[in-house]
Amino acid sequence: MSVLFHRRLPPDQPPPCRNSIVHGKRTPLYGLAWVCSPHQLSKNLGGVPTGRGKHRDVISAQWKGPFSYELSPSAVFGMDGNYYLVAEWNEPHPGHTSEAIIEAARKAVGVDKDVTLEATLQWYRFPLTWLVQEEREKEKLALKGMEKFTKPTPWCNLDNLAASVCTVLKYNEPPEARKLVIGRWLYVFKAEAPKIYLEYYISKTQSTYLIGETGHPSCSKKHAAIHTRRNLTRALFANIALAVSS
Repeated sequence: MSVLFHRRLPPDQPPPCRNSIVHGKRTPLYGLAWVCSPHQLSKNLGGVPTGRGKHRDVISAQWKGPFSYELSPSAVFGMDGNYYLVAEWNEPHPGHTSEAIIEAARKAVGVDKDVTLEATLQWYRFPLTWLVQEEREKEKLALKGMEKFTKPTPWCNLDNLAASVCTVLKYNEPPEARKLVIGRWLYVFKAEAPKIYLEYYISKTQSTYLIGETGHPSCSKKHAAIHTRRNLTRALFANIALAVSS
């Protein structure tokens, strides 16, 4: 079954205008965007931190030309940890040519200072929720042909060291492995008391097979426990909450 609206399209193959009817379906929102890391964006904008919307102020200040601010580029943070610098959307722009808007956006977001970003310029389908699904699809492909680690390792049978706030993960391939919630922080610490935190990870996927790979501290008897915590979240007009679960 062919895909009607692809996740990505080449820059020279723009999608139809938004809400246009194609084979009985409405065309979703697309954005022609460059992709870069927060560090790259901060560097290209002169060292401005990307937090708290300060980068948006700089982009608006650098937006010049015979265009309204409604056409200014947008910096959208994706679920893959990158910024999508949208030069234009698949919306009609009366009185302006697409090339002129793209060139003005290139200067506003600092892409003209980093030519390596030109290779990332594509039409991306919004919202970017499909990035998570794409990551899972890559995992499934990576698992094909890999050796199955079903043999118990020495640390599989260790007891839960911290009751409800600690989980000892068994080193098995999915779907047998315990699935982590995307976005949790993983803390690896020594099994002896007092607990000494060694390092942390940000779980971008739900597979656990990479945690226990050969040579990792979690494979030994002394470094057996993995502490899972959710990220800090702040609700509107509410205090910061930290949910912890096993």
